[in-house]
Amino acid sequence: MFRFNCLIFHFCLLIFLSCSSKDIDTEDILSYRTESIRLPIDHTVFPSTFAMQYFEGKLYWMSRDKRTIHQLDFKNKEMDLFLKFNEEGPDGVGTPLGFYLHNLDSIYMPSGYRLFLLDRQAKIKNVYDFSETELAGPLSSNTRYSGQFVNLSKGVAISLKPELISKSLLNKDFLKRYNPFLVFDLKYENFEKMNFNFDPILFDKGSNLISSSFTGEGDDFFVITQYSNVLHKYDIQKGKVSVHPLESNLVNNFSDSYFKSEPRNNSAVENTRLIYKYASNIGLLYDPFRKMIYRMGWKGEELDKNINFMKFSEFLPHFVVGVYNAESLELLGEFDLPRNKYLAHHYFVSEDGLNLFLNHPDNPNTKEDELKIEVFDFSGLKQ
Repeated sequence: MFRFNCLIFHFCLLIFLSCSSKDIDTEDILSYRTESIRLPIDHTVFPSTFAMQYFEGKLYWMSRDKRTIHQLDFKNKEMDLFLKFNEEGPDGVGTPLGFYLHNLDSIYMPSGYRLFLLDRQAKIKNVYDFSETELAGPLSSNTRYSGQFVNLSKGVAISLKPELISKSLLNKDFLKRYNPFLVFDLKYENFEKMNFNFDPILFDKGSNLISSSFTGEGDDFFVITQYSNVLHKYDIQKGKVSVHPLESNLVNNFSDSYFKSEPRNNSAVENTRLIYKYASNIGLLYDPFRKMIYRMGWKGEELDKNINFMKFSEFLPHFVVGVYNAESLELLGEFDLPRNKYLAHHYFVSEDGLNLFLNHPDNPNTKEDELKIEVFDFSGLKQ
Protein backbone atom coordinates (compact mmCIF):
# COMPACT_ATOMS: atom_id res chain seq x y z
CA MET A 1 0.00 0.00 0.00
CA PHE A 2 2.85 2.33 0.89
CA ARG A 3 4.53 1.58 -2.45
CA PHE A 4 1.28 2.27 -4.30
CA ASN A 5 0.91 5.63 -2.52
CA CYS A 6 4.49 6.53 -3.43
CA LEU A 7 3.79 5.79 -7.08
CA ILE A 8 0.71 8.01 -6.94
CA PHE A 9 2.74 10.76 -5.29
CA HIS A 10 5.49 10.65 -7.92
CA PHE A 11 2.94 10.54 -10.73
CA CYS A 12 1.20 13.65 -9.35
CA LEU A 13 4.54 15.34 -8.90
CA LEU A 14 5.43 14.73 -12.54
CA ILE A 15 2.11 16.18 -13.65
CA PHE A 16 2.66 19.24 -11.47
CA LEU A 17 6.17 19.81 -12.81
CA SER A 18 5.06 19.41 -16.40
CA CYS A 19 2.23 21.92 -15.92
CA SER A 20 4.15 24.49 -13.88
CA SER A 21 5.93 27.29 -15.73
CA LYS A 22 9.63 27.90 -15.57
CA ASP A 23 10.87 30.73 -13.38
CA ILE A 24 14.08 32.15 -14.82
CA ASP A 25 15.63 35.20 -13.26
CA THR A 26 17.27 38.11 -15.06
CA GLU A 27 20.85 36.88 -14.68
CA ASP A 28 20.07 33.53 -16.30
CA ILE A 29 19.71 35.07 -19.76
CA LEU A 30 23.45 35.70 -19.84
CA SER A 31 24.07 31.97 -19.66
CA TYR A 32 22.49 31.75 -23.13
CA ARG A 33 24.64 34.54 -24.56
CA THR A 34 26.93 33.16 -27.23
CA GLU A 35 28.44 36.30 -28.73
CA SER A 36 28.95 40.02 -28.15
CA ILE A 37 29.42 42.15 -31.26
CA ARG A 38 30.55 45.75 -31.75
CA LEU A 39 30.27 47.53 -35.08
CA PRO A 40 31.73 51.04 -35.48
CA ILE A 41 29.39 53.47 -37.27
CA ASP A 42 29.81 57.06 -38.38
CA HIS A 43 27.50 60.09 -38.54
CA THR A 44 25.72 58.73 -41.62
CA VAL A 45 24.03 55.99 -39.57
CA PHE A 46 21.58 56.66 -36.74
CA PRO A 47 22.17 54.35 -33.74
CA SER A 48 18.42 53.58 -33.63
CA THR A 49 15.95 52.85 -36.41
CA PHE A 50 12.29 52.23 -37.17
CA ALA A 51 13.05 49.67 -39.87
CA MET A 52 15.66 46.97 -40.34
CA GLN A 53 15.77 43.56 -42.00
CA TYR A 54 18.10 40.61 -41.64
CA PHE A 55 18.72 39.21 -45.12
CA GLU A 56 21.23 36.62 -46.35
CA GLY A 57 23.63 37.01 -43.46
CA LYS A 58 23.60 40.81 -43.25
CA LEU A 59 21.47 43.42 -41.53
CA TYR A 60 19.91 46.25 -43.56
CA TRP A 61 19.42 49.38 -41.48
CA MET A 62 17.27 52.35 -42.45
CA SER A 63 18.13 55.94 -41.46
CA ARG A 64 14.87 57.50 -42.62
CA ASP A 65 15.79 61.14 -42.10
CA LYS A 66 18.97 60.63 -44.12
CA ARG A 67 17.05 58.64 -46.78
CA THR A 68 19.52 55.76 -46.62
CA ILE A 69 19.70 52.03 -46.05
CA HIS A 70 23.05 50.68 -44.92
CA GLN A 71 24.28 47.12 -45.17
CA LEU A 72 25.78 46.05 -41.85
CA ASP A 73 28.13 43.08 -41.79
CA PHE A 74 28.68 42.20 -38.13
CA LYS A 75 30.90 39.23 -38.91
CA ASN A 76 33.45 41.26 -40.85
CA LYS A 77 32.82 44.53 -38.95
CA GLU A 78 31.94 46.35 -42.15
CA MET A 79 29.36 49.03 -42.93
CA ASP A 80 28.44 49.99 -46.50
CA LEU A 81 25.85 52.28 -48.02
CA PHE A 82 23.33 50.00 -49.74
CA LEU A 83 20.69 52.44 -50.99
CA LYS A 84 20.25 56.21 -51.12
CA PHE A 85 16.63 56.87 -52.08
CA ASN A 86 15.05 60.09 -53.26
CA GLU A 87 12.26 61.96 -51.53
CA GLU A 88 11.31 64.07 -54.56
CA GLY A 89 11.84 64.08 -58.30
CA PRO A 90 11.26 61.40 -60.97
CA ASP A 91 12.31 58.64 -58.59
CA GLY A 92 10.97 60.24 -55.44
CA VAL A 93 9.20 58.04 -52.91
CA GLY A 94 8.24 60.71 -50.39
CA THR A 95 8.82 59.69 -46.77
CA PRO A 96 8.58 55.88 -46.77
CA LEU A 97 7.42 54.06 -43.63
CA GLY A 98 9.97 51.29 -43.75
CA PHE A 99 11.13 48.90 -46.46
CA TYR A 100 11.07 45.26 -47.50
CA LEU A 101 14.04 43.66 -49.23
CA HIS A 102 12.88 40.90 -51.60
CA ASN A 103 16.31 40.58 -53.17
CA LEU A 104 19.28 42.90 -53.61
CA ASP A 105 17.71 44.47 -56.70
CA SER A 106 14.07 44.56 -55.56
CA ILE A 107 13.38 46.84 -52.62
CA TYR A 108 9.77 47.62 -51.71
CA MET A 109 9.04 50.90 -49.93
CA PRO A 110 5.57 51.73 -48.56
CA SER A 111 4.78 55.42 -48.62
CA GLY A 112 1.27 56.70 -47.99
CA TYR A 113 -1.19 54.66 -50.05
CA ARG A 114 1.47 53.57 -52.52
CA LEU A 115 4.02 50.78 -52.57
CA PHE A 116 7.17 51.60 -54.55
CA LEU A 117 9.45 48.99 -56.06
CA LEU A 118 13.03 50.23 -56.39
CA ASP A 119 16.15 48.68 -57.86
CA ARG A 120 19.63 48.84 -56.36
CA GLN A 121 20.22 52.24 -58.00
CA ALA A 122 17.07 53.64 -56.32
CA LYS A 123 15.25 53.82 -59.64
CA ILE A 124 11.51 53.22 -59.47
CA LYS A 125 10.61 49.99 -61.28
CA ASN A 126 6.91 49.99 -60.40
CA VAL A 127 4.32 51.75 -58.25
CA TYR A 128 1.25 50.08 -56.72
CA ASP A 129 -1.43 52.60 -55.83
CA PHE A 130 -3.95 51.63 -53.14
CA SER A 131 -5.66 54.98 -52.62
CA GLU A 132 -8.99 53.61 -53.88
CA THR A 133 -8.91 50.29 -52.03
CA GLU A 134 -10.38 49.43 -48.65
CA LEU A 135 -7.08 49.84 -46.83
CA ALA A 136 -7.72 51.35 -43.42
CA GLY A 137 -4.62 53.52 -43.53
CA PRO A 138 -1.23 54.12 -45.16
CA LEU A 139 1.06 51.16 -45.68
CA SER A 140 4.07 50.66 -43.45
CA SER A 141 6.80 48.09 -42.96
CA ASN A 142 8.34 49.01 -39.63
CA THR A 143 10.37 46.64 -37.51
CA ARG A 144 9.16 48.50 -34.46
CA TYR A 145 6.30 46.60 -32.81
CA SER A 146 6.94 43.72 -35.27
CA GLY A 147 5.03 45.37 -38.09
CA GLN A 148 7.39 44.49 -40.92
CA PHE A 149 6.22 42.72 -44.07
CA VAL A 150 6.35 38.96 -43.47
CA ASN A 151 7.39 36.58 -46.23
CA LEU A 152 4.95 33.64 -46.47
CA SER A 153 4.48 30.81 -48.95
CA LYS A 154 1.69 32.61 -50.81
CA GLY A 155 3.16 36.10 -50.71
CA VAL A 156 4.03 38.90 -48.34
CA ALA A 157 1.66 39.60 -45.43
CA ILE A 158 0.79 43.25 -44.85
CA SER A 159 -1.25 44.67 -41.99
CA LEU A 160 -4.30 46.86 -42.63
CA LYS A 161 -3.71 49.19 -39.69
CA PRO A 162 -6.41 47.96 -37.26
CA GLU A 163 -5.45 50.70 -34.81
CA LEU A 164 -7.24 53.19 -37.08
CA ILE A 165 -10.60 51.43 -36.76
CA SER A 166 -13.25 53.28 -34.78
CA LYS A 167 -13.70 51.92 -31.25
CA SER A 168 -17.45 51.86 -31.82
CA LEU A 169 -16.96 48.99 -34.31
CA LEU A 170 -14.91 46.78 -32.03
CA ASN A 171 -17.06 43.90 -30.83
CA LYS A 172 -17.22 40.14 -31.32
CA ASP A 173 -19.41 40.32 -34.43
CA PHE A 174 -16.95 42.72 -36.05
CA LEU A 175 -14.02 40.38 -35.38
CA LYS A 176 -15.78 37.57 -37.24
CA ARG A 177 -16.00 39.55 -40.47
CA TYR A 178 -12.88 41.71 -40.31
CA ASN A 179 -9.78 40.64 -42.27
CA PRO A 180 -6.80 42.55 -40.81
CA PHE A 181 -4.19 41.33 -43.32
CA LEU A 182 -3.55 41.27 -47.05
CA VAL A 183 -1.19 39.02 -48.99
CA PHE A 184 0.80 40.63 -51.80
CA ASP A 185 1.89 38.13 -54.46
CA LEU A 186 5.27 39.42 -55.62
CA LYS A 187 5.22 37.31 -58.78
CA TYR A 188 1.77 38.26 -60.07
CA GLU A 189 1.78 41.68 -58.38
CA ASN A 190 -1.72 41.42 -56.94
CA PHE A 191 -3.31 41.66 -53.53
CA GLU A 192 -5.69 39.24 -51.87
CA LYS A 193 -7.34 39.26 -48.49
CA MET A 194 -5.83 36.80 -46.07
CA ASN A 195 -8.54 34.46 -44.82
CA PHE A 196 -7.68 35.41 -41.25
CA ASN A 197 -10.09 36.64 -38.59
CA PHE A 198 -9.48 37.34 -34.93
CA ASP A 199 -11.26 34.81 -32.76
CA PRO A 200 -14.09 36.32 -30.65
CA ILE A 201 -12.44 34.76 -27.59
CA LEU A 202 -10.23 37.83 -27.73
CA PHE A 203 -13.12 39.88 -26.35
CA ASP A 204 -14.39 37.42 -23.74
CA LYS A 205 -13.48 39.95 -21.05
CA GLY A 206 -14.72 42.92 -23.04
CA SER A 207 -13.67 44.75 -26.19
CA ASN A 208 -10.18 46.17 -26.51
CA LEU A 209 -7.85 47.55 -29.17
CA ILE A 210 -6.60 45.10 -31.79
CA SER A 211 -3.25 46.58 -32.77
CA SER A 212 -1.00 43.58 -33.20
CA SER A 213 2.49 42.20 -33.66
CA PHE A 214 2.92 39.47 -36.24
CA THR A 215 5.61 37.14 -37.52
CA GLY A 216 6.10 33.85 -39.35
CA GLU A 217 7.51 32.17 -42.40
CA GLY A 218 6.35 29.70 -45.04
CA ASP A 219 2.95 28.31 -44.06
CA ASP A 220 2.93 29.55 -40.46
CA PHE A 221 1.75 33.02 -39.47
CA PHE A 222 1.54 34.14 -35.82
CA VAL A 223 -0.35 37.15 -34.48
CA ILE A 224 -0.74 38.58 -30.99
CA THR A 225 -2.71 41.70 -30.15
CA GLN A 226 -1.26 44.39 -27.92
CA TYR A 227 -3.36 43.72 -24.83
CA SER A 228 -3.84 39.96 -24.65
CA ASN A 229 -1.97 36.70 -24.10
CA VAL A 230 -4.04 35.03 -26.84
CA LEU A 231 -1.84 34.02 -29.76
CA HIS A 232 -3.45 33.36 -33.15
CA LYS A 233 -1.73 30.83 -35.40
CA TYR A 234 -2.78 30.81 -39.05
CA ASP A 235 -2.08 27.86 -41.36
CA ILE A 236 -1.59 29.40 -44.81
CA GLN A 237 -2.29 26.23 -46.81
CA LYS A 238 -5.35 25.14 -44.82
CA GLY A 239 -6.65 28.67 -44.35
CA LYS A 240 -7.45 27.94 -40.70
CA VAL A 241 -6.88 29.92 -37.51
CA SER A 242 -6.21 28.35 -34.12
CA VAL A 243 -5.90 30.22 -30.82
CA HIS A 244 -3.44 29.51 -28.05
CA PRO A 245 -3.19 31.27 -24.67
CA LEU A 246 0.50 32.06 -24.10
CA GLU A 247 1.67 31.30 -20.60
CA SER A 248 3.58 34.06 -18.81
CA ASN A 249 4.67 34.69 -15.26
CA LEU A 250 5.41 38.36 -15.89
CA VAL A 251 3.24 39.80 -18.69
CA ASN A 252 -0.27 39.35 -17.36
CA ASN A 253 -1.56 42.67 -16.09
CA PHE A 254 -3.63 43.54 -19.18
CA SER A 255 -6.40 46.13 -19.04
CA ASP A 256 -9.03 47.78 -21.22
CA SER A 257 -8.51 51.14 -19.48
CA TYR A 258 -6.98 52.85 -22.51
CA PHE A 259 -9.69 51.47 -24.77
CA LYS A 260 -12.37 52.92 -22.49
CA SER A 261 -10.62 56.26 -22.12
CA GLU A 262 -11.02 59.36 -24.28
CA PRO A 263 -7.44 60.14 -25.38
CA ARG A 264 -8.46 63.47 -26.91
CA ASN A 265 -9.42 64.72 -23.45
CA ASN A 266 -6.03 63.84 -21.96
CA SER A 267 -2.56 65.26 -22.41
CA ALA A 268 0.10 63.21 -24.19
CA VAL A 269 1.76 62.52 -20.84
CA GLU A 270 -1.51 61.31 -19.29
CA ASN A 271 -2.14 58.98 -22.23
CA THR A 272 1.39 57.62 -22.03
CA ARG A 273 1.03 56.95 -18.31
CA LEU A 274 -2.28 55.15 -18.92
CA ILE A 275 -0.90 53.04 -21.79
CA TYR A 276 2.17 51.85 -19.90
CA LYS A 277 0.50 51.42 -16.52
CA TYR A 278 -0.62 47.97 -17.65
CA ALA A 279 0.93 45.06 -19.54
CA SER A 280 1.25 45.00 -23.33
CA ASN A 281 2.92 43.05 -26.09
CA ILE A 282 5.58 45.01 -27.98
CA GLY A 283 7.03 42.44 -30.34
CA LEU A 284 6.87 38.93 -31.78
CA LEU A 285 9.61 37.07 -33.67
CA TYR A 286 9.66 33.63 -35.26
CA ASP A 287 12.97 31.74 -35.23
CA PRO A 288 12.92 29.29 -38.17
CA PHE A 289 16.33 27.88 -37.24
CA ARG A 290 15.23 26.69 -33.79
CA LYS A 291 11.46 26.53 -34.28
CA MET A 292 10.91 29.03 -31.51
CA ILE A 293 8.87 32.18 -30.97
CA TYR A 294 10.14 35.16 -29.01
CA ARG A 295 7.53 37.39 -27.41
CA MET A 296 8.67 40.81 -26.16
CA GLY A 297 6.39 42.15 -23.47
CA TRP A 298 5.94 45.08 -21.11
CA LYS A 299 4.92 44.22 -17.53
CA GLY A 300 3.31 47.58 -16.76
CA GLU A 301 4.33 50.14 -14.15
CA GLU A 302 3.26 53.45 -12.65
CA LEU A 303 5.12 56.24 -14.47
CA ASP A 304 6.24 59.57 -13.10
CA LYS A 305 3.99 62.54 -13.91
CA ASN A 306 6.96 64.40 -15.41
CA ILE A 307 7.81 61.61 -17.85
CA ASN A 308 9.26 62.58 -21.23
CA PHE A 309 6.59 60.72 -23.18
CA MET A 310 8.35 60.83 -26.57
CA LYS A 311 11.63 59.47 -25.26
CA PHE A 312 9.91 56.91 -23.04
CA SER A 313 7.81 55.43 -25.87
CA GLU A 314 10.79 55.19 -28.19
CA PHE A 315 13.22 53.86 -25.60
CA LEU A 316 11.35 51.77 -23.05
CA PRO A 317 13.55 51.25 -19.98
CA HIS A 318 13.12 47.48 -19.90
CA PHE A 319 11.10 44.58 -21.28
CA VAL A 320 10.50 40.85 -20.95
CA VAL A 321 11.60 38.19 -23.44
CA GLY A 322 9.44 35.06 -23.47
CA VAL A 323 10.74 32.02 -25.35
CA TYR A 324 8.16 29.55 -26.69
CA ASN A 325 8.26 26.30 -28.62
CA ALA A 326 6.81 27.28 -32.02
CA GLU A 327 5.15 23.86 -32.46
CA SER A 328 3.63 23.24 -29.02
CA LEU A 329 3.64 26.96 -27.97
CA GLU A 330 4.87 25.84 -24.55
CA LEU A 331 6.68 28.48 -22.49
CA LEU A 332 10.35 27.44 -22.38
CA GLY A 333 11.84 30.41 -20.57
CA GLU A 334 11.09 33.99 -19.59
CA PHE A 335 13.63 36.73 -18.92
CA ASP A 336 13.07 40.06 -17.20
CA LEU A 337 15.80 42.21 -18.71
CA PRO A 338 17.67 44.85 -16.68
CA ARG A 339 16.69 48.52 -16.95
CA ASN A 340 18.23 50.91 -19.46
CA LYS A 341 20.40 48.32 -21.17
CA TYR A 342 18.67 46.78 -24.20
CA LEU A 343 16.57 48.55 -26.84
CA ALA A 344 13.01 47.24 -26.53
CA HIS A 345 12.16 47.77 -30.22
CA HIS A 346 15.39 46.55 -31.82
CA TYR A 347 15.90 42.83 -32.37
CA PHE A 348 16.24 40.29 -35.15
CA VAL A 349 16.74 36.56 -35.62
CA SER A 350 19.81 35.18 -37.36
CA GLU A 351 21.27 31.71 -37.78
CA ASP A 352 23.10 32.31 -34.50
CA GLY A 353 20.03 33.16 -32.42
CA LEU A 354 18.14 36.15 -31.05
CA ASN A 355 20.03 39.42 -31.48
CA LEU A 356 19.43 42.21 -28.94
CA PHE A 357 20.88 45.72 -29.11
CA LEU A 358 22.71 47.28 -26.16
CA ASN A 359 22.35 50.87 -27.38
CA HIS A 360 19.88 52.22 -24.85
CA PRO A 361 20.53 55.99 -24.55
CA ASP A 362 20.36 55.82 -20.73
CA ASN A 363 23.03 53.14 -20.58
CA PRO A 364 26.25 54.91 -19.44
CA ASN A 365 28.27 52.55 -21.65
CA THR A 366 26.39 53.46 -24.83
CA LYS A 367 28.41 55.13 -27.57
CA GLU A 368 26.83 56.91 -30.53
CA ASP A 369 29.61 55.75 -32.86
CA GLU A 370 28.99 52.03 -32.48
CA LEU A 371 26.25 49.43 -32.46
CA LYS A 372 26.50 46.75 -29.79
CA ILE A 373 24.69 43.44 -30.07
CA GLU A 374 24.42 40.39 -27.86
CA VAL A 375 23.40 37.09 -29.44
CA PHE A 376 21.40 34.51 -27.47
CA ASP A 377 20.96 30.87 -28.41
CA PHE A 378 18.05 29.30 -26.47
CA SER A 379 18.28 25.89 -28.13
CA GLY A 380 19.14 24.32 -24.77
CA LEU A 381 15.70 25.23 -23.40
CA LYS A 382 14.14 22.54 -25.59
CA GLN A 383 16.16 19.76 -24.01
